Amino acid sequence: MTIETTEDTAERVVEADGTIGELSETTRVALGSIRQNQQNIQGQLGQLEIHKHGLLQEFTKLQDQAKRILDAEAERLGIPAGTSWQITADGKAKVT
Repeated sequence: MTIETTEDTAERVVEADGTIGELSETTRVALGSIRQNQQNIQGQLGQLEIHKHGLLQEFTKLQDQAKRILDAEAERLGIPAGTSWQITADGKAKVT
């Protein structure tokens, strides 16, 4: 154990292992609560990532389905591959 003098001339005891004191109960409780909240948020973020992945897969599936439908309709209408076309509000196909 050593005794050090700080800048404000107060003395403090430093144990051989470097310990200079204990945190107050209030500080320990506050830090424990913060740590628990951080862990909860990390868990929720992980769950959101898994949910996001599932949603992205479903979105991709829907895009592929829409493309197949549009490709089939373009073929039915005789629109050559690579030709730009659109669907009007009243459901008609229009070459652009």
